[in-house]
Amino acid sequence: THLRLDLKGDARLRGTVVHAWCEAVEWMEDGLPDQADLEKRARKEGPGLSLERIREWMTEFKAWMAAPGVRTALSRASYPAGARVEKELPFLHRVPDGILQGYIDRLVVWEEAGTVAGAEVLDFKTDVFEASDPEAVADKVAFYRPQIDAYREAVAGRYGLELSAVTGKLLFLRPGLVKEL
Repeated sequence: THLRLDLKGDARLRGTVVHAWCEAVEWMEDGLPDQADLEKRARKEGPGLSLERIREWMTEFKAWMAAPGVRTALSRASYPAGARVEKELPFLHRVPDGILQGYIDRLVVWEEAGTVAGAEVLDFKTDVFEASDPEAVADKVAFYRPQIDAYREAVAGRYGLELSAVTGKLLFLRPGLVKEL
């Protein structure tokens, strides 16, 4: 594997690194991983990355995580007591034209009386777009809606839940924008 340094390749690598960092976050109340842990995760995803580049991305990542909407979405306080986080959860889901497979970035599950009662799918996005433009935001949400809907269906099937018991959120990290679906 060689490191692509063109913008598209760089953006893809950056997204991969940021996802690895997001995966390391359990609950915001517990804080972010320390710098050494973040650097280690970045090197694993991008062995050729310079320390300067990693630290530049890390500074932005920390700012993104500080956005009020993102902090709230990743907070224990936003969910019923005892909710648990599952990260990079693999799934298979039968759809009319075949099998859908993938990984859910973050899934929060909660129980009532020992049975899973609800869940929320959270998907991290590092897209660049004009977040102050309602049409641009609507276009991004529309683009990702089928993905989140498929994740919700897969989670509902896995836990025997009604689809209405599984919500979805897109976390657009750069602008600190959280959109519920």
